[in-house]
Amino acid sequence: KLESFSKILKPGMLDNLPGKAEVLLITRMKDLRRVVENVDTGLIHDAAHAIKGSSGYLFGTRISNIAAEIDTHHGDMEIVTQLMPRAEVAASETINWWRSKRPR
Repeated sequence: KLESFSKILKPGMLDNLPGKAEVLLITRMKDLRRVVENVDTGLIHDAAHAIKGSSGYLFGTRISNIAAEIDTHHGDMEIVTQLMPRAEVAASETINWWRSKRPR
């Protein structure tokens, strides 16, 4: 999947992409945790929407899909808090997968 991306990018552009995506997802997950703890439903929508989009573009489909669920239900804190453990696991697994795709 990530390999097919390399066919449309200039040489070298893909080298840093997984690392940048990792940093971005870590930051956005911290933001999501913070706004869930503060019960700020508007910012939950924003954070989940950002995770959904940026992860989805880089084949992080599982975290993207869970973030989409959080985004859809951002006003229902019971559902959001139930989804957060799944989001944490999916984010971790996505980061590990991206790390495995880094050039050696």
